[in-house]
Amino acid sequence: MLLWSVWRRHHELMDRVRRLSKAFAFWHAPFLLLVAFLPFPTAVIGASIGNPMAQTLFAGTMAAMVCCEATVKEISVAAGLAVASPATIRHQADASWAVGLWFVLSGGLAWVLPYAYVMWFLAPVAAAYGGPLLGRVRARRAGPGA
Repeated sequence: MLLWSVWRRHHELMDRVRRLSKAFAFWHAPFLLLVAFLPFPTAVIGASIGNPMAQTLFAGTMAAMVCCEATVKEISVAAGLAVASPATIRHQADASWAVGLWFVLSGGLAWVLPYAYVMWFLAPVAAAYGGPLLGRVRARRAGPGA
C-alpha cells in the first residue's frame, strides 16, 4: 500500500510537469533511490517493530523520501515547470512537508515511547491538517500581496 501511494503521487506529479530542470532532476534522483530503498527498512521494522533503531530507520527513510518529494514539488512550481495550478502543487508540497515532519517526530519519539510507530497510521491526518497549517504559515511569512 505504501509503495502504491508513493507511485500514485509520483505519477500525478509527473503528469503535471511539462519539462524538467537540473534542480528537479537533482532532487528527483534521491527521491527515487529512497523509494527503491524503502523495502529494506520495511523488512527491518517487520522483524522488530518494537526496536527504536528499526523505527528510526523506517521513519527517517520515510521523512527523507517525503521531503525529497516536497522539494521536487516546490521546484516544479518555482521554476514554472508545472502545467497544473501552482497553488494545487504548493498545497500538495505543504502536505508532504507536514508528513515529513510527522515522521521525524515519530523517529525521535521512538526512543522514548515503544509504540511511537502508531503515529505512522496518522500520517494522512498530518497531511490533511498540517499541510494547510504550513500553507497559512507560508502565506503569513510571504506577507500581504505576495
